[in-house]
Amino acid sequence: DTQIAMNLRGSSSAQVDYVISSGDTLSEIAARYNVSVTELKTANRLSGNTVRVGQKLRIPVLTGT
Repeated sequence: DTQIAMNLRGSSSAQVDYVISSGDTLSEIAARYNVSVTELKTANRLSGNTVRVGQKLRIPVLTGT
């Protein structure tokens, strides 16, 4: 778990906004925030696996687990 994910625990749900940096991948971001790639794609209405530098993603963080 990342410090951000740990800090968000205890509430029912939360969302983190993330800006894509060079070298970022959906799988890396998903692992960092302890969510699945499918959840990331669904939350951001992505049909493919491609992200662009500067693109903003919403990270769904389900907490309390």
